[in-house]
Amino acid sequence: MFNFRRFVALFGAPRTPYDAALRDLEQGRPERALAVFEAMLQTETSPPARAQLENKRGVALVRLERRAEAASAFEAALENAPFSPALVNLGNLAFEAGATDAAMDFYRRAVECDPQNASAHRHLALAYRRSGREPEAYESFRRARRLEVRPAGKQSRRGWPIRRSRD
Repeated sequence: MFNFRRFVALFGAPRTPYDAALRDLEQGRPERALAVFEAMLQTETSPPARAQLENKRGVALVRLERRAEAASAFEAALENAPFSPALVNLGNLAFEAGATDAAMDFYRRAVECDPQNASAHRHLALAYRRSGREPEAYESFRRARRLEVRPAGKQSRRGWPIRRSRD
């Protein structure tokens, strides 16, 4: 799915320090992004904004191979309220460590928090598949795919119209 903010962060002049940090993350400079996220956290008071900054801080830490610190950042993103991207990222850390059951718990919580999060459904499907639960994996993949489908009227790579599934 097209993300305008990500597009601007990559190709346009960054309008905010946050946009500049996103660009740094995308261009392989996580240490610079981390410094910006930490500086922004010093002054940010809004819980939703703090959750987003802590989550991105965690992403930068993962890219710096500092997974224990990243887990703490993702957990800090959850202090005030459930935040689906942080739950998915905690699930990813558990999945990479081979803790499939723990990963499934995080992914399920992410789906409960935001049922429209295609990434949470897709990662839950992967965890189900790894644990041998093929019917649940299929259903989660199907939900993820349905959420990722482009709006009607958009064209596929072959130029054919893409329609939403009816199920």
